[in-house]
Amino acid sequence: MKPIISKGWGALTPATWKELYGAVQSVQPTDRTGEIPIIDRFVATIDGSTIFTAGTAKWKYAWTEKKRADATTSSLSSTTNPRQGTSSTGFAVNLLELGNTSTTAYGFAVTSLELDDADGFYIGAVPTGTPVEMIMRRATDGAISYEFVAPNRIFGSCPSGLVQELDGGEYGVS
Repeated sequence: MKPIISKGWGALTPATWKELYGAVQSVQPTDRTGEIPIIDRFVATIDGSTIFTAGTAKWKYAWTEKKRADATTSSLSSTTNPRQGTSSTGFAVNLLELGNTSTTAYGFAVTSLELDDADGFYIGAVPTGTPVEMIMRRATDGAISYEFVAPNRIFGSCPSGLVQELDGGEYGVS
């Protein structure tokens, strides 16, 4: 609340005060690019996912805001009127997936999400129920975006016959 200066305080006249007050009010925090950042971090859980493009390890994640149940436990609880997104509206992206392409994921060669050097193993979405630190920030187009960082699931099993090829089916035999 601005105090009213009617007579001035030495060099601080009512006109100078008004100019100073206007300058302070017009200042907004900016990041190094000059953009007004909106960054908010909160806990959320992953509710599901939809792949962006078939065969590329990038997903749109549905999520719901959560809070710690209390300061002495590690459990999460629902919040009143939680922020949330679906895999089509307000979805989140995993920042670790942004560099993935149809032929590489995390720098490893893949074919249809299968690791080329580890037959039978695939890169999957971050599992449903995973707690994450959700980051809300303004994208370059001015829209609010939701982002998080979490490792992806690797799943699969060794192809049949692999043990037979390496050691004749007997563990430890070379």
